[in-house]
Amino acid sequence: MFKLVRNLAKFGTWVGGTLLVAVAFLVTSEVLLRRFFGIGLAAAAELSSYALAIAAAWGFSYAVIHRSHVRVDAAVRLLPRGIAAWVDILAMAMLTAYAYLLVAHGWEVFHQSWMRNSRAMTPLLTPIWIPQGAWWLGLCLFLATCAVTLAHAIYFTIAGRPREAQQLVGVVTVEEEAGSEISESKKMLGPTAR
Repeated sequence: MFKLVRNLAKFGTWVGGTLLVAVAFLVTSEVLLRRFFGIGLAAAAELSSYALAIAAAWGFSYAVIHRSHVRVDAAVRLLPRGIAAWVDILAMAMLTAYAYLLVAHGWEVFHQSWMRNSRAMTPLLTPIWIPQGAWWLGLCLFLATCAVTLAHAIYFTIAGRPREAQQLVGVVTVEEEAGSEISESKKMLGPTAR
């Protein structure tokens, strides 16, 4: 299950990144058209706001899997590994609860737009449920990622494997970050790296 969630998160990140690149081209085109021809694209602001919301929602899962979300960890690093594992689990449980609230309230927003067939008050008259639906699906993936990660972390901690739990929900250690930077550098340098 964790592998499936991880693959979906990776896919969602690619979709979100592609949306942001497309919007960057759209906004650049609009700026150039305004500057040189005095023509504006009314859709640029609307589409960029949709893309930002969708990309962010789909990116949340990737951040959880790679432990790149923001955490305040000054005190946690001082705790013994077994206790720190439970503190990390508590933090992930709180994040999961927050993800649930986002999904529940996001559903209300999406469902209301769907039932009323709401449209954006813009020249495009976009059926607002379309971007809201894509946004809500990203939030659902975020909740699923949090729940699966939390379940695995609890299992590893109960099984007496706090190191594996820490690798799922703990704060990225300085050693892990340094190792990641070194491996990235080696990839960039290619076969000349030693």
